[in-house]
Amino acid sequence: MHPSIRLAHETLWSRFFCDEENLFYDLEFTDSSQFPTREEVAASIPNSAGWCTGMEDCCLAGGWILDGLLCAHRVSGEHEWAEKARKVFKGLVALGTVSKTPGFIARAFAPGRRDIYPNSSTDQYTSFVYGMWRYANSPVASTEERETATRLVLNATRLVESFGDDIPREDMRPSLYGETGLIEPDRACRLLQFYKAANVLSGDDHWHDVYMRKVEEHDRARIRKHYGPEPFPPEHHMWAVFQSQAAWRLLFETEADSELRGAYREALNAQAVCAMPVIDTWREIVKQPLQRIIPDRWRDFYEPFCLEHPEIDMQADEASGRFMEYMARHAEDIPPRPEALARTRPTMPTLLEQVQAVGVGMLAEDPELKREAAEKGWPMFSEVDWSLMSESAAVRCLEGAYWRGVEAGLFPAG
Repeated sequence: MHPSIRLAHETLWSRFFCDEENLFYDLEFTDSSQFPTREEVAASIPNSAGWCTGMEDCCLAGGWILDGLLCAHRVSGEHEWAEKARKVFKGLVALGTVSKTPGFIARAFAPGRRDIYPNSSTDQYTSFVYGMWRYANSPVASTEERETATRLVLNATRLVESFGDDIPREDMRPSLYGETGLIEPDRACRLLQFYKAANVLSGDDHWHDVYMRKVEEHDRARIRKHYGPEPFPPEHHMWAVFQSQAAWRLLFETEADSELRGAYREALNAQAVCAMPVIDTWREIVKQPLQRIIPDRWRDFYEPFCLEHPEIDMQADEASGRFMEYMARHAEDIPPRPEALARTRPTMPTLLEQVQAVGVGMLAEDPELKREAAEKGWPMFSEVDWSLMSESAAVRCLEGAYWRGVEAGLFPAG
C-alpha cells in the first residue's frame, strides 16, 4: 500500500472506528458520551435521521469501506484486509438486525446501546446491499456469513417490495430520502440493484421476475436514467453519482442478458465522463486555510432554534433542513463549549466529492476512463495529508478506488 493511502487508512481506523461495535462514525470517536442520549434518540432529537450527531452514516460508510477492504484482499492477498473486512461485516450485520422491523437497515447506534433513529435512506440501503453482495461473493466469507448476507439482503428487499418499492421508516411511515421507486438518475438503478442482488444471492426466481418487471416498466425508462455524459449537475451531490455507479456496477457484473449488460456498461461509462471535471477541483480546496471542526455542537443550537421557531414541528422531516441552516447562520453567534473546543484539531476542508469522483471513474468499464480518473486523481491521493481529514466520509471510498487502480496497473502498490 502506498504510504499516503496507508496514512489515510490508519487515520480512518484510529479516529473513527469503534471496536466495541465494529462501526465507523462520522466524526472522530472518543467515547459513547459524545452521542445523543437514549431519550434524545427516542424523541428524534435533533431530527429523525440523527443528522449532525456524528452517527448518521455508519451503514453508508461501512458498505463502501468493506468494498475497499475486499478489493485490497483480492489484489494483495494479505491477511490484514480479510480480518478487517470481517469486522466491518459484523458491524453491518448488527445494523441490519437491530430493528424490530425485519428488513429495516439502521443508520447507526451509539456504543453499548441499540436505540436507533427511525429514518434510514436509499443511500444506506444501497451501500448495505452492495457491501453484502461483495462480501458474500468473496473468499473472505464463510458459509455461515454468506447465508447471513443473503438473509439480510432478502429481508431488506422484502421490506422495500412490501412498501411499494420505497424504503419506509422503522415505524412503517414514509421516510425521508427513501423513495427508491422514482425513475430519476439518483434512484432508478438502486431499485434494480436491490431486486437483482436478492435474485443472484438467493437464486429465487421471484426476485428475477420482480427485477424484470421494473426493468420493463415505462419502456425500460429505468435503464436510461443515469447521470452523464453531460456535465455533472451542480444541484446534486457527487455521492448520488457514486452510489448510483456502485448500483450500476452490481447490475453490470451480475447480468447475463447482453442487451441489458450493454445498457449498464453505457451507464457506467457515461457517469464516469460526468464525474471527471469534479476531480480537478481538489487543488483549489487544499489551498484553503485549515479549519477546526468542533463536534457535538448541535445541542448548543437546538434549544435556541426551538424557541425562535415554535411554529416548526421538530418531528417533521423538513425541520432538519431548517435546523442545519440555522446552525450555519449562527455559528459565530453561539460560542462553543470549552470541552468541545478541547477536542478540536486542525483539519483540511473535505475532499469527499473529489474522492468519490475518482471512485466513479474506477468503477467504469472503459479502460481509458479509468486511466483518466487515475491520472487526475493520483496527485490528490499521493500528495494530500490525509491525517488532516475532519470526517470519515472524506475517505470512505478512497481505498476501493485505490485498490481498483492498483489492480488495473494504474496506481503503485507501494
